[in-house]
Amino acid sequence: MGELASAVLVDASSLTKIVDRMVVEALVYRAVAPNDRRRIRIFLGTKGNALHKRLKGILSAQQRNLVERLDLAKAKELTRLLRGLMRE
Repeated sequence: MGELASAVLVDASSLTKIVDRMVVEALVYRAVAPNDRRRIRIFLGTKGNALHKRLKGILSAQQRNLVERLDLAKAKELTRLLRGLMRE
């Protein structure tokens, strides 16, 4: 859970509560890691996959809308900056 919390910029205790709610809503499920039983892995459930697809489409439309407002140089710079943030 610590690795995931770090990746999504949320403290581990808050993420645990979020994942608990998502499990109740059948968006995700937990499974023990096969090679290390101390680790818990989080997977998207069927409802979670459907929600992800829907949100991905909305996000793509929003991104296109924002980028269309910029000239080409600024759009490229924004893309570069955002990709840098994603790598950190």
